[in-house]
Amino acid sequence: MLLLTPTAWFTEDDRQVHTGELGCLVGPDRVLTFEEGDARVQEHALERLGGPGGHHGTAPHRVVLAVVLSLVGVAAKVEVALGDAVADAERLVFDTGTTAPVQQVYDLKREIAEARRALVPVSAELPELSEADEEHPLVERRTLERLVAAVERVDRHLDAHDDLLSDMLQVHLAQVSVRQNEDMRKISAWAAILVYPTVIAGVYGMNFRHLPELHWVLGYPFSLALMVVGCVVLYRVFRRVGWL
Repeated sequence: MLLLTPTAWFTEDDRQVHTGELGCLVGPDRVLTFEEGDARVQEHALERLGGPGGHHGTAPHRVVLAVVLSLVGVAAKVEVALGDAVADAERLVFDTGTTAPVQQVYDLKREIAEARRALVPVSAELPELSEADEEHPLVERRTLERLVAAVERVDRHLDAHDDLLSDMLQVHLAQVSVRQNEDMRKISAWAAILVYPTVIAGVYGMNFRHLPELHWVLGYPFSLALMVVGCVVLYRVFRRVGWL
């Protein structure tokens, strides 16, 4: 019997999920395994075989069980590492002193999709361990059911991480929209303040003969004072309504 399934591992330096492949050729009295990548499923399987409680059943059964347990354990570690990365991204979204986290969020969504693609074949291969020989399955049905439940739990956690990242994007877009609205209100308020003296200066700058206060000695300081008072009043009004 030949089992082929992808493997996955997570690297902390670049926060990426990498995939490899694991093969398991099961014979009557021996098992041949090969692995491509750095998931180290074989190493974990050897540790399980050398530990306590791993001496029940025939040798092929023990080896296959150790390999499958190690495969599911490595997938669970990838899920935990992705969960930590998602938590860091969540703190980044609500940290106003950092740059936009959109790129990091999208990168994590891509890595989660990569991990789920590697996990789906595992759940598809597990039932074959009992269907190949119903009388003497490689893995007991009860153990197999627990493994399938563990794989499904990991997949649900990955799905929850992906949904949380989608929520983060929505929150970030809402924050950007709020900041843009605040900026537009400030720009509009300052524009209104600057327009007021411009209007008065434009009126008094028209070269008509009978303008009010045109020959008044205090006309020039009066117009300046009118500009200042109007700007101060507008500033206080905009400050009171929260636009400045």
